[in-house]
Amino acid sequence: PYLIEHTKPNYDYIIRGSAATSLGKIGGDQAVTALIELLQNSSTVIDAAEALATIGDQRAVEPLIAAIKRTSDSFTLKHLKQAYKTLTGQEYPE
Repeated sequence: PYLIEHTKPNYDYIIRGSAATSLGKIGGDQAVTALIELLQNSSTVIDAAEALATIGDQRAVEPLIAAIKRTSDSFTLKHLKQAYKTLTGQEYPE
């Protein structure tokens, strides 16, 4: 609960990103839910995607696809597509 609380928007993006990374190591239903929410924010999307890929929960696939589709930044896209590949075992279809 402590880490999940630190993913909320009232915390600095650095704190939210660090919480996301830690949640990726811990896993669990609450972590996945919080990380999926972090995919909505451009400042935490990479940390959230990588954490979700580490957890490997398939509930993250559709939200990750949505994040990929709304992202135009090439650096972010590279990381999101790598997270997709880790999560699904497949390259993201272009």
